[in-house]
Amino acid sequence: MKINFIKSKIYLYTIGAVLIVNFVSCKKDSGNTPAQITSSKCIIQSETYGLAANEKSFGYEYDTKGNLVNVKVFRPNGSESASYAIGSNIVVFRYTFGSKPASDELKYNVSDLTLELPSEATTTLVNEFDATVQVNYDFYFFYYDAKNQLIQVSQRKGSRKGGNEYDLKIFYNDKGNVTGLKYSWFTGPNEDIPGVIVTDYDDKPNPHASIKAWKFFLINNNWQNNDPGPIIAALSQNNPLGFSVGAGQNLFERKIVYEYNSDGFPTTQKNTNKNASGEYTFYQTFTYVCR
Repeated sequence: MKINFIKSKIYLYTIGAVLIVNFVSCKKDSGNTPAQITSSKCIIQSETYGLAANEKSFGYEYDTKGNLVNVKVFRPNGSESASYAIGSNIVVFRYTFGSKPASDELKYNVSDLTLELPSEATTTLVNEFDATVQVNYDFYFFYYDAKNQLIQVSQRKGSRKGGNEYDLKIFYNDKGNVTGLKYSWFTGPNEDIPGVIVTDYDDKPNPHASIKAWKFFLINNNWQNNDPGPIIAALSQNNPLGFSVGAGQNLFERKIVYEYNSDGFPTTQKNTNKNASGEYTFYQTFTYVCR
């Protein structure tokens, strides 16, 4: 599935209806030197994602030192649809477009994401179908607080023609968990984008706790995303128990319930989406190797 760098809406499914929320975000890709494993007890091996019309699964591959180097994306029938090659400062998303190979690349301005915090990243898009290479397609700028928590992502156009630009502000509690996401247009419609408010967290490690700098990989969903859940989790220490977007008749809510392994890592995640049209439930699952 090709990641659309200039998508400006997020689609959240409920029974018989789709809630369309004005929600924007940023793109992430790469592939050269590996992402390091932390001292986490359990290392993720596979993941399934069951959101309607976006079902997929992931296989995580590590080098002999235990560093994440590749993530394969599979269709519901088990065939491979795409892959992410992960490097020390780059992620390359490889897929097929028009029966031809294509890739989207995001490169950060540091030599090793596991040792340094990036302040900037650039994207390059390669498409053999129409023989195009778009260098510096978009720029992304990253800002941090005194605790080195990522508090703002700004997207700006490079060689991209048309489309909007935005800023994302990120808010945390004193436990290092995201309490809210707020997008605003830098260039684009003169309208407010509803914020995402996180209700609460458990006290357990999240599935990708073993992968240092995971927030800059965001394999399942990147900054520009059909679902804010993985963004919230990637930026947080623990697992979110729910979040909401909008208010009144436009209110969207998600409640999340987990099952855990004996080491406290989620093995099943039950997501229940609710809006004025009804409810819809989908599941995510995770497998690990634990030490």
